Amino acid sequence: MTWNYKDGLWIVLSSIILVLVTKLGDLVFSTNNMVLLLNVDFIFGARPISFAEEFLYHLLTCVILYYLLKYIAYYWPKLYNAALISVLFMTSALYFILSNSAKYTVITPTLKGFVLWVIAHIIYIISVNRMLKRQLKGRT
Repeated sequence: MTWNYKDGLWIVLSSIILVLVTKLGDLVFSTNNMVLLLNVDFIFGARPISFAEEFLYHLLTCVILYYLLKYIAYYWPKLYNAALISVLFMTSALYFILSNSAKYTVITPTLKGFVLWVIAHIIYIISVNRMLKRQLKGRT
């Protein structure tokens, strides 16, 4: 298994896809999922954090997740689909965990927000899966 520049491109691309899908859902359905996705006030307190810094923390999370899934896909391919489903369940649970963890940003969980959150993360998981399958295709 190799780690190359394509990994970085895939990670950034999948992160941007997730942010754009949540932003689109916010605009169309009047939710605040992008704020929830990028909110880190429960870690850093009330200090102002720029969008770029919030996105970098989100990107770091995506890096960890991507490499974990890539590692599983390479070394334990039979567990890969179970890992994808586990990631979906974990990210779904994060909707409520992050909503309740927010300290300075008021985020009220709603069914509409949750459904859009899950849809956005399904799109994210599908994009990561397609990228990993493409990269690992024909491996020895």
